[in-house]
Amino acid sequence: MASEAGPASTAAASEPAPTDIGGPPFYFAVLGAAALVGAAHEVFVVQPALYVDAENAAFRPLIGVTGLGAAAFGVFAARQRWSDAFGALPWMLLFASLSVGTSAGVAYFAFATGTPLVATTLCTALVTGAALGASTALGLGALGRTLVRLDAPWRLANPFRLLALAVLCGTGAGIASVVGPLRASLSLAMLLAALGAWAPTLRWFLERRPSPGAAVARLASFSAVLLWLGLFFACELVVPTAILGSHPNPVVFHRETERGRYEVTAGQEGYELWVDGHLKVSTLDERRYFEALVHPALGVAKARGRVLLLGGGAGPAEREILRHPDVESLTVVVVDRKLVDIARTQRWLARRAEGALTSPRLRVIEREPILWLAEGNERFDVAVVDLPDPDGHVEGKNFTRYFYRKLRERLTPDGVCVVQALSPFTAPTSFDSIVATLRAAELEPRPYHAAVPSLGDWGFVLGFVGAPGEVDFAAARAWLSGTTVGELSYMPMDLRAKRAGRPATLSDQSVVEELGREMPH
Repeated sequence: MASEAGPASTAAASEPAPTDIGGPPFYFAVLGAAALVGAAHEVFVVQPALYVDAENAAFRPLIGVTGLGAAAFGVFAARQRWSDAFGALPWMLLFASLSVGTSAGVAYFAFATGTPLVATTLCTALVTGAALGASTALGLGALGRTLVRLDAPWRLANPFRLLALAVLCGTGAGIASVVGPLRASLSLAMLLAALGAWAPTLRWFLERRPSPGAAVARLASFSAVLLWLGLFFACELVVPTAILGSHPNPVVFHRETERGRYEVTAGQEGYELWVDGHLKVSTLDERRYFEALVHPALGVAKARGRVLLLGGGAGPAEREILRHPDVESLTVVVVDRKLVDIARTQRWLARRAEGALTSPRLRVIEREPILWLAEGNERFDVAVVDLPDPDGHVEGKNFTRYFYRKLRERLTPDGVCVVQALSPFTAPTSFDSIVATLRAAELEPRPYHAAVPSLGDWGFVLGFVGAPGEVDFAAARAWLSGTTVGELSYMPMDLRAKRAGRPATLSDQSVVEELGREMPH
């Protein structure tokens, strides 16, 4: 008996396991649905929200509706045009891959060059929507009946598969938010191209017959995958991954020169311009900051004919200065002229400047401010200093007694200056050090502060060559209108330094040391 059982059991063990014919179409359908939905969300929702600014926010729903309408047309056209859905599916997935892969790049460069974003995103939504709709229709035509016949939809009833699918979708969404719009669109394009390469193989697996031009379609799809993969890594040259995690909102623009690094982030219905890691302009509350910076100094000045701005270039400070009709000339000294070029090119910044950067009263000089102050003898009635925080010795030199003495030499006998001076709430001793440094440079300081939501309670210091005058806010607009001098200059107890700040010099940059203690990185 034992000798008879042996061969039977051996034969049974050698039989091949049954093939799960429903698995490949099921996983193809799941990945295809995820890719199509993700691509539609990226092109119809995410990209318009990032690249179409708040002034044109009413067009964002229109872009989404346009994309959905184009998708419906794509569904209709695919059903009317192609009888062999499986044969056309690889090519349509490839077309969808090309439209999705280029969508974020087109929006990025349109944003960077000042091309009308509404028209650009509308065109992208039309093309991509039609491609996604046609791909959906062809996919259902090729696999719909097969999935039902093989009971593939019932696989979703498995709770573990549902959990895995939820984790996959959540991970994909999380990765998309981390890698930025450029890499997210390229990742979706790679998935669509890979599905296009898989489609001919899947047809052979299910029907045992090749698709027309299957080899060419597979080669083109694999080439697209390699193209998107190469561009994914090439994005490091456009938007480095190192800066993606350094901002709270997605980075929609990056440019780095020998003199500076510039990023624009989008979020909360507005844009933010960052210069060398410091927030320069926020559309949410930039008027609060620049009105508080500019108008007290120009309001108290006995003359406003010649104004100096150190550290401008983005447009809002220039805008507020040139609101005063008696300003005859505005000299702006910037470390990198590229900032002015960016502000003139990008539409959201150009609108904020309200023509100030193209005014005939404006003169732009590219030079390190401390060197420029020391090299000439041109005098000004008012000087506005809006230089980066002294969080290092490179920036700290602009908050020293030497710098303020050179600034004083450039002012007329009745001249006045104003300096952005950190937050007296989070860095009170550093703020007091700036006040003490101005006094040591023989400028009579008058500190004040203003609430700027994106920065906090922010401090400024007026510096007078002669006797201090009364501040007039008549020329101010929006937030400062109606504000009294006492409201700005009154410093509550929690804004007063418990330890007096020391004057900063080039050899002893005490403000840098104090800021490092009060606001450690």
